[in-house]
Amino acid sequence: MILGPMAERNLRRYLVISSGNFDFFYTRPICTVLLLAAVASLIISVLNQRKIARNLAKAEAEGRYNNEFENDDGTQ
Repeated sequence: MILGPMAERNLRRYLVISSGNFDFFYTRPICTVLLLAAVASLIISVLNQRKIARNLAKAEAEGRYNNEFENDDGTQ
């Protein structure tokens, strides 16, 4: 990640200046928006993975799933 080291340095600097106070995460509107976007992204990702797994299991149960890398006899 390109901003990783720079963001970490600036976070440490801010925490030193503010005596370790994390209030800026929920008192600044832009931080709140970014945190909510990150949480929403994680939740959507987990829900999509669960949906994919559920659909794959359903297709396998119905016999519709065909692995394109397997031969007809089940070998690869």
